[in-house]
Amino acid sequence: MQTSRPRLGGALAATMSMAWVVLPALLLAASCGPSEHFNGQVVEPVKEAPHLAGVNWNGKRFDLKDLRGKVAVVFFGYTFCPDVCPFTLAKMKQVYADLGEEAKGLEVVFVSVDPQRDSVEKLAAYVPSFDRRFYGLRLEPNEVNQAARAFGLTVQYGTPKEGIETDTNYFVDHTGTFFVIDRAGDLRLKFPPNVALDVIEPDLKKLLAAPAPASPAATAGGKVAAARLEIRDARVQLFPSNGTVYFDVVNPGASPDRLLRVETSVAGAAETHETIDDGGVMRMKARPEGFEVPAGGTLSLSPGGKHLMLVDPKPPAAGTKEIPLTLHFEHAGAIEVTARLESPGAGGAS
Repeated sequence: MQTSRPRLGGALAATMSMAWVVLPALLLAASCGPSEHFNGQVVEPVKEAPHLAGVNWNGKRFDLKDLRGKVAVVFFGYTFCPDVCPFTLAKMKQVYADLGEEAKGLEVVFVSVDPQRDSVEKLAAYVPSFDRRFYGLRLEPNEVNQAARAFGLTVQYGTPKEGIETDTNYFVDHTGTFFVIDRAGDLRLKFPPNVALDVIEPDLKKLLAAPAPASPAATAGGKVAAARLEIRDARVQLFPSNGTVYFDVVNPGASPDRLLRVETSVAGAAETHETIDDGGVMRMKARPEGFEVPAGGTLSLSPGGKHLMLVDPKPPAAGTKEIPLTLHFEHAGAIEVTARLESPGAGGAS
């Protein structure tokens, strides 16, 4: 048996019809929140910024992931560039001036695509001349190729004036895009190289005003936050030709982490190594992959086992008792530590 519906009056029917059209739109707007307008090209879908790591102009290792929590502007160029690159750096210097206090949350990263001529020393003379707060990265040739693929760059080298295999007076055609990474470490915006300040600055202010990302421990995947890793008994021994660093890393979290590298002012580099007793033969193994910090466990760096070897040690000032270290972890990020300076051989393996 079919039941007939009562017919609605014309005005009421029209009103109800409009309600059914408007209501879903209102609900959709309420669920999405106000749309955020940007002047720059929005990268969609949102994705993590490409891997980018190299040596900064001050000789220290740089990893883009360590800038998480800040907004970063990344662009590529070379120090022999006569036009675009210096104007790009000057433009970012003006951005810093215009932003004032807000600029504390902004990092500027200039990446050289000319590893043959742009040494760390060359970058050290060039980048700080615009602003010492800027990063200036040198990449190895294979790393330049990787970055070009990851960021979608075009990099084309001209022929040197005095022929191939020389470094005399050649130009490098390269993508001049500004890549903007937000506080969460995601690639959010792109701007052309000739972007005006009144176009890029409002977008940077919006990203800088956004709340800092949630602690990694609260995100999906259960990453370990830096504050949850405890560094114990850090100590350094220096010898004429090298040095060693030992410490324990306690991880009370439910997910593992990894110690990737360590920076210190008393050496040119710190390499992850492990000593292995192979039937009485003590073998030194490089561990470029770093060391895992087990979930709910402890990573121990100690004599006769896992340790850091200091390369090109620099004698500390007389009376120095403590050495600053920066430990870089895969998930926890950078952790600053003060290690005590020990006499050579103290606490050695038995």
